[in-house]
Amino acid sequence: MQNKGHFEWNTEKCTGLSWQPYLLHITRKICEAVGYTANFSKWEEVEEYKYLLICNTLPHAWYMPGFANALPHWTVEEYFEKLELFLGGEFDFDHRGKRISFAFTQATLADKRPECLEDVVEEHSTEVKVDEDRCEYLESKNLVYKDCDHEMWKFYSCDWFIKGWQNRIVRYKSLTELLQANKGYASWKGQHYRNDNIDKLLYAEDCDAYFVIRAVSRRIQIEQRVGRIYVYYLYKCRLQPVNLFGGRIANDDEEADQVEIEFVPAWIDDTEDKYGRVLFLSFSAYDEDNNTTSEDDSDHPFMQTHTVSSLAAGEKEKKAEYYDRIYVGWFDGSNHFVGNHLPYPNVEDIAIADDWSNFAYVHFSMRINDRKIKRGQIMHNIEPKMKTTFKFIADNIPDVRSVFLIRGKRYICEKITATFTENGMSQLLKGVFYPIVED
Repeated sequence: MQNKGHFEWNTEKCTGLSWQPYLLHITRKICEAVGYTANFSKWEEVEEYKYLLICNTLPHAWYMPGFANALPHWTVEEYFEKLELFLGGEFDFDHRGKRISFAFTQATLADKRPECLEDVVEEHSTEVKVDEDRCEYLESKNLVYKDCDHEMWKFYSCDWFIKGWQNRIVRYKSLTELLQANKGYASWKGQHYRNDNIDKLLYAEDCDAYFVIRAVSRRIQIEQRVGRIYVYYLYKCRLQPVNLFGGRIANDDEEADQVEIEFVPAWIDDTEDKYGRVLFLSFSAYDEDNNTTSEDDSDHPFMQTHTVSSLAAGEKEKKAEYYDRIYVGWFDGSNHFVGNHLPYPNVEDIAIADDWSNFAYVHFSMRINDRKIKRGQIMHNIEPKMKTTFKFIADNIPDVRSVFLIRGKRYICEKITATFTENGMSQLLKGVFYPIVED
C-alpha cells in the first residue's frame, strides 16, 4: 500500500513474502558458497548494472525459502559464463588466491595498446583463404536473447517484423515529436482509416526505437448526438516500444551463427486500470513431493503437510527446476509515472506516461541492438572468412587481445603459436589473424 509518497507492506493482509534479490548480491553469495572472495567494484559503480534485479520467484505458500530453488540448474562455471555474456564483461578467477574479480570487456580492450608487427618474415608470404571452419570471434556472430514464451516477448524481440514493415514506417527526429504527433491515439474508437498512424510502425531517431500503438483495455462509451444514442467501445492505448530486445545482428544470413543470452528481460504487462503495469512470472508447476490417498476426489483432494508428503515420496534423484533462465529487471526503488499504481521493475529503458503526456529515459539499458550505446556496439567488424597467417620475429609473445598493425592494415588475432625447446622460446612466431573492416 502507498503511505505518504512511499510504498509499505500491508501487514494485515500480507502473511508472507517471496524474495527477489539483486543480481549483484546473488553473484557475491555464489562466490561465498564456493569459498572465493569477490571484487566486483567495477560492476557496483555502474548504476545500470548495480540495480539489476533477479525476478525469478516462487510463491511463499510453497515453503521453499532457499533461493537456489528459483534458479536454473546451472553449474557455477555455467552461471559465470552466461553472466559474462549478459553483462558484456569478464570474471577473472584466481584459483590459488581464491579470488574473483570483474571488469567490463570494452573497457579492458580500450586500455590495450596496439601491437605493431615490424619483423614479418618476407619469405613466408601471407596466406589468405576462405576458411571452412567457423570463426569463433564473438563479435562476428549474432547475439540474441533466448526466446521466451510469455505474452510480451512478441513485442520485446521481433527482428522479422521490423524487417518486413519497412514500407509502413513513419519516422520522426525525436520521441518528443512522435508523442506530439500521435498523443490523440491514447484513446481510440476502434476504427481504421487509410494511412492512419494507428496501423503504422513509428520510429524515433533520437532513441533509435520503434513503437506501435497497442490497445490494452476498453470500456463502453455512450454518446447522445442530434437525438440519437451511440454506443461503442473506447480503447485505452499504450505507445508500445517494439524490438527493444532484438538481436545484435552482425550477419543477415539465415544460417549465421548466433549466441543466446540466458539472462532475459522480465515480463512486464498491463492489468486493470487500478493496478497499472506489473511483473508477471512464468514458471513450471509445483513439482515437489505430493502424495494422494483414497480420500481424494476430483473437487476436494485430501491435503497433507509438505513434511509428510516429502517423507512418503521417498528420496528424489534430482530437484525440480522451475526456471530454465534468469529473468531480470532494473529497480532502484523508484518508478516513473506510476502514481498510485503498484511498483514494478523496469525492463524497457524508455518510460512513457499512460496519458502520453511525457516520457523519461530510465538510467539503464538491456538493449543489445541500440547503435547509440556502448553495450550493443561491435568494437571491431572483421572479415570472418578471411583467415590470414603471418610469421614474424619477436622476443616476446604479444598480447593476443590487442589490435595488430601489420603492413599498414589492422587485424585481430585468433592465436599465436610459439616453439619452446630446452634453450628457450624460438623468436620465429606464427599468428592467425582476421582483417578488421575499415569504415
